Amino acid sequence: MKASHTQQMSILRWSLILLAIIIAPAWAQNKKGESKPAPAQHSAPAPQQHSAPAQHSAPPAQHQPSGGGGARPGGAAGGGGRPAGGGAGSSGGNKPAGSSTTGKSAGDIYKPAAGYGNAGGNKPAGGNKPGSTVGGGNKPGGAAGGGNKPGSTVAGGNKPGGAAGAGKGPASGGAKPAAAKFNPPSGATSKPGAKGGTTYTAKNGTEFHTSKGGSLTSLKTKSGATAHFGANGKVASIHSGNTTVVHGARGGRVVSTRLAGGGRVVSYGGHRGFVERPFNRGGRAYMRRSYYYGGRRWAGVYRGYYWGGHPYWGYVPGYYWGGGFYGWAYNPWAVSIGWGWGWGGAPWYGYYGYYFAPYPVYASPAFWITDFLLAENLRAAYDAQQAANAEAAAAAAPPPPASDQAVVLTPEVKQAIADEVRAQIAAEQAAAAAPNATAPVPAASAEAPSDAAPAATPANTQLPEALDPKERTFVVSNTLAEQTDDGTACSLSSGDVLTRIGDTPDANQSVKVLVTSGQNNDCATGTQISVAVQDLQDMHNDFRAKMDAGLQSLADNQGKKGMPASPAPGRKAVPEGTAQPDADADKQLDQADQNADKAEADVQQSQQEGSGDD
Repeated sequence: MKASHTQQMSILRWSLILLAIIIAPAWAQNKKGESKPAPAQHSAPAPQQHSAPAQHSAPPAQHQPSGGGGARPGGAAGGGGRPAGGGAGSSGGNKPAGSSTTGKSAGDIYKPAAGYGNAGGNKPAGGNKPGSTVGGGNKPGGAAGGGNKPGSTVAGGNKPGGAAGAGKGPASGGAKPAAAKFNPPSGATSKPGAKGGTTYTAKNGTEFHTSKGGSLTSLKTKSGATAHFGANGKVASIHSGNTTVVHGARGGRVVSTRLAGGGRVVSYGGHRGFVERPFNRGGRAYMRRSYYYGGRRWAGVYRGYYWGGHPYWGYVPGYYWGGGFYGWAYNPWAVSIGWGWGWGGAPWYGYYGYYFAPYPVYASPAFWITDFLLAENLRAAYDAQQAANAEAAAAAAPPPPASDQAVVLTPEVKQAIADEVRAQIAAEQAAAAAPNATAPVPAASAEAPSDAAPAATPANTQLPEALDPKERTFVVSNTLAEQTDDGTACSLSSGDVLTRIGDTPDANQSVKVLVTSGQNNDCATGTQISVAVQDLQDMHNDFRAKMDAGLQSLADNQGKKGMPASPAPGRKAVPEGTAQPDADADKQLDQADQNADKAEADVQQSQQEGSGDD
């Protein structure tokens, strides 16, 4: 019995030893793991919560206008500058990227925030896909202070590219094609050219100019016409005598003919365009612009002034609104609204689906007018392109199908446009409240013809809006061809967006701009180019005119389809901004197109004969 008990104790003792051997390593490993904290489980970053847009007070109502239809020369507060605090939409959050209130850097170059228009980085993320749940709207955590809210697709609105029979837009914007190397004509003489390139003179007298890389940048015919070429090897612009022809990247052309004694004729093709002529009113110079579109005529008026020895023309509204209506249009709505624009079946909307998408909801009239303004630019560009292609009897090759990538026109850029809309509403309200804003014009001198530019007097001198330090964002309103650093041309089309980064014009009266949003085959987003101050002023004038058209559309739609009702619009005509259009504008447009055809033929013949020399 005693032996049996001793045996049992021995077995138990060895069992405990074996168990300890087995358990000890596991226990040690566990203690080792406990000596170092386990990696934290990172949750997805919570979206930034923005408060509702602050209710901005109505803009000042008693400032004297400084001229140019509410222009603000020298950045003066008079004439209705942006609200204090850094511009429209800045209250309640940070300033939007690229805001025009950012300070200037040394060397006369304004620097937008990094990432805005590829300034110091990639294109800003956050562009919404056509037809997505946040089509064209800002992402959560996007531009602060009055920023439009993301939401579901607009009621009644179709996604871009979804329209039946609509053309598909290109897949991406601003791509620069590879430049083909120029093959000089046989027997041509050569000499060093500008920027490291070469100048070849053919036997027929045609001069060909190439870039440092060997691509054709321009030619000059023996008759004196000059043509500039894009990186794709095609003619981008022609200048012959008083006529300039500009070709768009996706077809279409714009013809501008300077008139003797001032003024010009600008044709978009398809019997569309305008005629400008100077006239005197009350001892001051003005420009009358007679538009002709689809058989309809109307006129716009621009007030003349001088700056730096050069004449400029500032937009004069044809009518003003009541102060209550301006305040309603300036401030955010109490509740965001959806809006069905009815663009779903429009070919232009499908074609530009890769570039533009409307906001899904609208927090304020400024965002509504922003989409209205952009749509009008893109619609006009599409119509002009189609008309020109039809006249040439050779439609452009169909663009690539729309992609699933982000829309090129980003929320950050649209925010900058909306900020500019609000600033101009403030300026116009101030001008409308000034004494004699709607006073009759002197009858004796109404629309007296003038063959002279505005006289340079102290009372008639002001900084153009195009150079105002507060004016940085410009929506392109016409087809332009601008030279890049290598001498080739890149195009700008109606609806592209620029940020002016230079403040002092060069010897050619041009300033540096940054392309903050470029369409397919236009100057690439992030490109820095020089643009004439006159062209920037034209963009500003067109912006004002389209904004006024947007205010008219707001007045027509307020209180309907879910849009909040406004105070009585109180529209009043502005005699200074009214004029009678030219009765023969359509004939002058036809003559300009004929002059352009001759210039095109001269360049084509010179290029063919020069290249064909033996």
